[in-house]
Amino acid sequence: MARTIKANHLSVTGKVANPKFRVTGGVPFESTLERDLIIMAQFHRGVSQISSQPLTLEYRGKSGRLHTYTPDILVEYCPQPDPTWPKAVLYEVKYRKDLWRDWVSLKPKLKAARAYARERGWIFKIMTELEIRTPYLRNIMWLKGFINEHRLSPAVTMISKFLDEVEEADIETIITACSWEDRSRAEALGAVWAMLARGQLGTDLLMPLQMDTVVWLRRPEYERKWPA
Repeated sequence: MARTIKANHLSVTGKVANPKFRVTGGVPFESTLERDLIIMAQFHRGVSQISSQPLTLEYRGKSGRLHTYTPDILVEYCPQPDPTWPKAVLYEVKYRKDLWRDWVSLKPKLKAARAYARERGWIFKIMTELEIRTPYLRNIMWLKGFINEHRLSPAVTMISKFLDEVEEADIETIITACSWEDRSRAEALGAVWAMLARGQLGTDLLMPLQMDTVVWLRRPEYERKWPA
């Protein structure tokens, strides 16, 4: 059974809007680190559902006393043909200093969560700011502002045709090839960001997005693997 996140004057709480998964009122969080992890999960096209504090499990301490523990986030994935792909990932989100400070008390909880996840074919992960506050997060925070832009732009068609011929190119080459004046260069660049945001183009989002970033056109088989 999940527990409800309540307003807390000691931490930042709120909800991340979640239109893709039709969660009423959004996905709750109780720290900016949780918020950022939810944003990262939302951007992944293979994710089917995101739940905050989704369950409370029981475990016994060294004394034999029964305790409870509620993990922070559960991310569920679309069915995959690859059997090694996880059904879901259960997350505990902690700032690194808090993780080390509370390690002794946290360790039995985390061990119980890892066992619980393994029994269900899930993965359990501990996430700190080192794993979350990365170029990947900065990239998707930038791209998400373009996700609904340039849908009817002719630049989208031109970019698609160009990449269909050359297979991959850096962003500077694309906007040079698909524009002819300052205004259309800006439109072409905006279209590249929008196509990346919607998953029409692929790139290595683990690296900072720059004009020399290489992108490619995603093929239909990608769309079948990761349904919208």
